[in-house]
Amino acid sequence: MIDLNETLRERGARWAEAQPAAPDLGTAIERIPRRNSHIRSYLAVAAAVLAVAVVSTIWLIRPSDHSPPGPVRASATSTPLKAVVNDAASRVAAIALQVAANEGDPAPTAMQAVRTTRSDTDRLEDSGSSLPDVPVWLVQVIGNFVCHDCKIPPGADPPSGTAITLVLDAVTYEGSEFGIDKKPLDLSKLGEVVDLSAAGAIPSLLSQKLRATKGLDHAEIVLTTWSRLHRIVHTDLRTTSVAIWFVQAHGSFRHFASGPIGSSHPATATSPTMQLVFYVTSHGAFVAKPQLIIEGHGSYDLSKLGTVLTLRP
Repeated sequence: MIDLNETLRERGARWAEAQPAAPDLGTAIERIPRRNSHIRSYLAVAAAVLAVAVVSTIWLIRPSDHSPPGPVRASATSTPLKAVVNDAASRVAAIALQVAANEGDPAPTAMQAVRTTRSDTDRLEDSGSSLPDVPVWLVQVIGNFVCHDCKIPPGADPPSGTAITLVLDAVTYEGSEFGIDKKPLDLSKLGEVVDLSAAGAIPSLLSQKLRATKGLDHAEIVLTTWSRLHRIVHTDLRTTSVAIWFVQAHGSFRHFASGPIGSSHPATATSPTMQLVFYVTSHGAFVAKPQLIIEGHGSYDLSKLGTVLTLRP
């Protein structure tokens, strides 16, 4: 039997090693099969989250083939939320979005969580078992999901539903339960419910990096996936549902540009916007090195990607 936690620890060790010059996300991203044939399947939630390798930075300066050329104005109906530094909520939100995307809905209608204990989640779900009284996050994602990785009898339809539930360790963020149900749970019975979609939570490391950026006036931030990013930006990773933090910085930024023919020194240019992509790990942790940088291409409409947050130095 595969030890999922050991597998993820080994991958984490590889992330810390020297990275290859040319990224190959096709081999870095894997789906771990699930073991239960029922709609409520118990396993490490980390197995449902894609393990993403930290790779060298990709420099990209092409607009999407499906987007109008030049800058795009933000949607008049979008109301950006003020970004709030909250590592716990941002990690839980990243895991929830990743799992939702894996199950076929990268744009869930709601993501909620409540901090409680493992024994209390068991009583809410009325499973009748006795579980340890340890602190956990009970997470619920609302959308339209199909568990294609769940093992089912031959000829049976894969489990599907409108509510995913996850139980995450409150310290390590490792998962102990995953389920797809036809009907959502009432999380308020366990305590104060956090609306992850409206909390405006971002990782502290992301806040620190942006506040230290020279020339920054303000930044727009959205938690999304690679596949949704293709609504506004063209990359070669359009098939992946990996969760990412997409940042659009506004201000005055210097970057390299094409110099005169025959020049041995790169020229520099100034741009009023810059976009960056940051990965999250399988446990929702923020990866501080940007994996994609876009310069000199104006502004994009981030409301197409999810809830937009704003941050000022």
